[in-house]
Amino acid sequence: MAEDTAILFDKYGTNDPDMVRRMNASKSSYTRAESYKVFKFNANLDNVISTVDEERHSYLRNKMTHGYAGKGNLNLEQQIDNQVEKMIELIDRDYKSVGSDLRPLDFARLSQYFALDAITDVAFSRSLGYLVSGSDHYDYIENLRQSMAMNLTLSTLPLAWSFFDLGWIRTLIAPSPTDAKGFGRLMG
Repeated sequence: MAEDTAILFDKYGTNDPDMVRRMNASKSSYTRAESYKVFKFNANLDNVISTVDEERHSYLRNKMTHGYAGKGNLNLEQQIDNQVEKMIELIDRDYKSVGSDLRPLDFARLSQYFALDAITDVAFSRSLGYLVSGSDHYDYIENLRQSMAMNLTLSTLPLAWSFFDLGWIRTLIAPSPTDAKGFGRLMG
């Protein structure tokens, strides 16, 4: 099966970063497949990831451009620097090995903490505090890992996705601001 997947990927896919940039560029001639609908967070509302309507997708991307470009945020560099300092403090506090007391660092997890704190600090002028606590608040990262695995699987199985996309089922399984954990908790 892995060989079949590799053959299909070679024929129809790409791992070329320049090609991926061209495909995802604004006003690209490439269109979004129906499988993107799997990434809806709200059962009744598409987001910039899940919408397959090209006009709506362009509108949402353009709306986000200023935030990602840092325009209008005079504190952007300082906010990022603050999160870098917090990351270094976390490493010094929790991962500094002394003698035979080895404390391994999961850099993948650390980079997730940094990304979440940097993004939320820039977006909301305060971070979520992952780098201060050194832990996964509300099991957000674990919840995201699990839901991404399920969503990626469903994105390749259109019939299964059509069942989960039924309004009332989607409402039951989608994140909600009343959730105690995961993405829903951060929505509330």
